[in-house]
Parts: sequence; structure tokens; C-alpha cells
Amino acid sequence: MLVFLSLDPYSHLLLLRCGDVELNPGPVRSRRHTCRVLYSNIRGLFANLKDVSVVSQCHDVIICAETLVSDYRYDSELMIPGFSKPLFIRRSVAKRRRGMSVHIREGFSAHRKAKYEYTCHETVVIRVCAQLQNFYILGSYRNPDSDDTIFDCLLMAMAMIQDEDRKAAFVFAGDYNAHHREWLESVSPTDSHGRAALDFANVSGCSQLVVGPTHLAGNRLDLVFTDVPETVKVTTMAPLGTSDHSAISIQLNLRQNIPAYTVTKEVFLKGRVNWSSGREDVSRIRLGPVLSYPDPVSALNEELKRIISRRVPVKKVCLRSNDKAWFNIDCRTARDTKQVAYRRWSHLRTRETWDAYTVARASCAAVYRTAESEYFTSAKEKLSTASDPHKWWSTLKSVVFGLRPSLPALLSDTGQLITSPKGKADLLMKHFDSKLYRAPDPTSELPPAMPVLTKLAFRSKEVMRLLLALDSHGGTDPLGMFPMFLKETAAVLAPKLSATECSLQTPNPDR
Repeated sequence: MLVFLSLDPYSHLLLLRCGDVELNPGPVRSRRHTCRVLYSNIRGLFANLKDVSVVSQCHDVIICAETLVSDYRYDSELMIPGFSKPLFIRRSVAKRRRGMSVHIREGFSAHRKAKYEYTCHETVVIRVCAQLQNFYILGSYRNPDSDDTIFDCLLMAMAMIQDEDRKAAFVFAGDYNAHHREWLESVSPTDSHGRAALDFANVSGCSQLVVGPTHLAGNRLDLVFTDVPETVKVTTMAPLGTSDHSAISIQLNLRQNIPAYTVTKEVFLKGRVNWSSGREDVSRIRLGPVLSYPDPVSALNEELKRIISRRVPVKKVCLRSNDKAWFNIDCRTARDTKQVAYRRWSHLRTRETWDAYTVARASCAAVYRTAESEYFTSAKEKLSTASDPHKWWSTLKSVVFGLRPSLPALLSDTGQLITSPKGKADLLMKHFDSKLYRAPDPTSELPPAMPVLTKLAFRSKEVMRLLLALDSHGGTDPLGMFPMFLKETAAVLAPKLSATECSLQTPNPDR
């Protein structure tokens, strides 16, 4: 029953004619998966504003160069429907500025970052926040009469942003007026600006994504550089209005979904180890055969690994990236049973199969509730009684973040998803090693009279002190060794390690 209070007759009539009335749902926040950016050397924004307004329907951020907008033009004359008040770099004859503008769609989360802009060149910086990274779009215009210091400014801006935002990803879009026969397939001969643009791409680690000519004369003048080419898609459009430059449409992927993956690892059950038997096995290691190998360290590691495999029980744990921390083997069995019952009902569509499915569904829900309750009860007890900071933080991390590793899955150069800890470490090492500058080795030519260390010896008491200081809760290394084993066998392992002198090769002074 609808009751009207203190309304005039005209308002009554309007409410009756509007039909069913629902509560105001409030502002709807849509989840954007992409950001669409338009870059164009417009050659006069006011004269071509209608064409820009037409293509604005498909874009969220519009960056225009050579707008020719001076201080005598009002902002209201250059508004685009659905977009906020434009941002301008005004035309200036003294600094050879041709003018730039930025239009951002109303309600879209993109903001200008003027503190990263260099006033010596026409450049605007726009930040767009994504799920896993923050895109910094640097729109630029290099006047043909200007030098190549714009690329130095872009590199300095990139360094400043990376220093303050570790999630930064970059998109450089601009008319750089650069020619390069081999790299850009220019009609004009290669010039210093083309070589400077190529050097910028190599130094910044960016890829150039624009394909084909962007100027009516046949040259590729408008370029798009990015250090995340897998999340950026570039399309060349027809020129807007009377411009002789093609418009560049750039699509940024804001939500990169990492597919589900499974990691199987072996966990040592350290509480079930018979340490007296382990220490006895370590005491039986014969150092003579070990030292006779070309690589004694590897030989000793193999001996210790055989003892670990024989004395330390192991349990295989299967971790799925989307599983909850409380989702155990009982939950998995109950879920599989429910799925089998549902598939059987969907195939037969009988009353008996439906009843069986409802029973399996209720049983699965009960198993979920029990597992979740038991997990959080156990976690609460661990947090309240844990005296070791490592155990307290690991428990809290599993409760808050679940089974997800601290380092997410990585994508290799070939597109393969790397999930194992060793694979991720190797991939990161390869990436950082490629960026490392190696100076010439100053010790490559040693004077013959320089004294050279040839042997090392250690005290048993000192070795034992170092072994006992290891963290008992540390994980295993790539060789399968874990600190608790070394710590528990330190009394018999330390004398063996200290009883051996380690010989070092004497460098050849003629090398």
C-alpha cells in the first residue's frame, strides 16, 4: 500500500503514472577492465573539435598535440560532452610550443601528475590505476626545430616515477618527428632524431608498438613506447578532421587475471624425526672418499641428503592458488562427491538422483563449516600461545591471505606461467642479470709478488656455534637441506667440517 504524505494533487498524479517505484540503488560503480586512450596530432583543436567529440565516445582519455590553443581561447569553448574540464599546455611562440590538451572522461579514475613533467618540452603525465600496476601515460610532442633532449627528460621522469611507485608501468605516446629507415621504415632518410628515439627504446627497455605510417607523407612519426607490451594494444585510426597525422588508439588492460595453478611440494615432518639415529648416520660419514671427489662440497651434500631422505618423514602437500586456507582433503572429497551427484542428476533427471544430490550438497556444506571452524579455532590458539615471532607471523599470514605465496606466479618471455619457487627465482635472476653492468675485472692481472691465500681452516667450536645459531624454522634450500637438520646434528657435523683444510687454487699470474 502506497501512502502519500503532504503532496499536492499534481504530485499524486505523477507518482501514480510512474508505475512501480523502487528504492534508489545509489551510484553504480562499474568495474572497468580496459582504459582507452586516444593520441592525435590534431593540428588545431578548435577547428577539429567536432571530429574529436565523435571519437570521444570510444575513449576515456584524449591527448592532443599541436592544439594551437593560446591564452585567448576559453576552456568552455573546447569542452567535450561527457568529459571533465580540459587540461592545457598553452601555445607559446617564445618556447616553440604548439600546445597540448588532455580530456578525461567524467568519473574515470585518471589524474594528471604535473610534478613529473619537464617544462622544457611539451609533455603531460597521466596516471591510471590498474589492478596489479599503475599506468603512467606520458604524452609528448617534439617540435621539428627542437633537439633530442626530450628523450633525456622522459628517462628522468621515468626514473622519478619508478623511485616513488614500485607498481609503475609506462606508456609513452607522442609525435617525435623522428625518421629511421630500418627501424621505423621511414620514407625520409635516417636522422639523429630517429637514432635518439631508438636509443631511448633500448635504454628504457620499452617496445615500440605502432605499425605502419602515421603521416600522409608516409613516415611513422607518431610512436607508442611501453615496458609492458603484453597489456597494451595499439590501433592506428584515420586522421581527425583536417589533420595530416593518423590518430592512435591505445587500449590498456587494467585487470590481468592470473590463471589458477597448482603447486605440489614436499614438507618435512620435523616433529617425527629420530634425531639420535640421524646423528649416528652423520657420524658414520667417511671424509676420505668425500674429499677425493673433484667437488667435495657437492659430495658431502649428497651424503647428507641421503641421510635426510632415510631419517626424515615427508608429506606431499598440494596447494591450489584459489583454495581457502581451511580447504583440506575432506573438503575436496566432499566437493567431488557433490559434483558427481549433480552430474548424475543432470543426466538422468529423476527424483532419486535429485534427493541424492541434495544429501551430498548438505553434507558438503557441513564439512565446509566444520573445516573452517576447526581451522580458525586452531589459528586462534596458535596466535594466542605462540612465543616464536616466525610462527606467529606465518599463522597470521595464512589466515589473512590464505595459501597464496608472497610472490605471485610470473610469466616468462615465452608466455609460460612459472609457479615453483625455484623457477621464479631463476626467472628473476635472469631478468636482473640482463640489466647488470659488468665493469672490467681489476684483479684479472695480478702482480706476481702479491701474496695469495691457498688454504682455509676452521675451529670446531666456531663451526658448531654457527650451526647452532641457525633458524630452526627456515625452509629448505634448492639442495633439499633445511636448517633444523644441520642444527640438530651440529655436535657430530662440526668436528668433521673443521677437521678438513680447504685448499684454494693459486691464480696464474700469466693470465
